[in-house]
Amino acid sequence: MKTVVRYQCEKCRKIYDFPGEAISCEAGHYNLSTEDYNKWLTLQKLTKEAGALNSIAKNVNTDKAFDEAIDKLIAFEKEHHLEGK
Repeated sequence: MKTVVRYQCEKCRKIYDFPGEAISCEAGHYNLSTEDYNKWLTLQKLTKEAGALNSIAKNVNTDKAFDEAIDKLIAFEKEHHLEGK
């Protein structure tokens, strides 16, 4: 048996043979370069992780880290006109 890995754009559901092609497609839906799209995904991940940590061990440090992560994500989204997407 042979296993075939395919990659799908999360926005339009188009199938690609290479992950970079799917990332480029997704980035295009938001009018972002692949570099900016990856940065956006990283900021989203960091915000989720900071929120999860804050919910587990809420203190001044985790509150501050969560607030900073949110601020960075919001600033990026405003700069790239991604509010509400």
